[in-house]
Amino acid sequence: MAVAFGLDTVVVAPEKRPVSSSYASRLGILAITAEVGCNGTVSEDKVFLHYNSVIRIMGYLGILQSPPLPGASVPKFVKLSVPIASTDGLCYPRKHVGAHVVKNDVLGEVRDVFGKFLILL
Repeated sequence: MAVAFGLDTVVVAPEKRPVSSSYASRLGILAITAEVGCNGTVSEDKVFLHYNSVIRIMGYLGILQSPPLPGASVPKFVKLSVPIASTDGLCYPRKHVGAHVVKNDVLGEVRDVFGKFLILL
């Protein structure tokens, strides 16, 4: 179903991830988590992309009478990796979305609500 969504990248997430789509999948319910935009910013073209993807899924599932819209021909599959901080606080990223990272790169830092540095990520 994620391929039918039609975006150019499919992120393969751990099955036990604490989000509603993972829980639904464990119950045998078709579910995906779809995200477009970066760091909470969404442009009009990204909203349109998301809208078309929902229409594409509805066609794929047979909810719509019309055939599904074409999507990305062969999406890129990537594995989701989420660093978990060893302390509570606010995350301040040092890498922007889409940046190339390698092992041992510092991805960001965690600070308390007063701005005091706590740890590196």
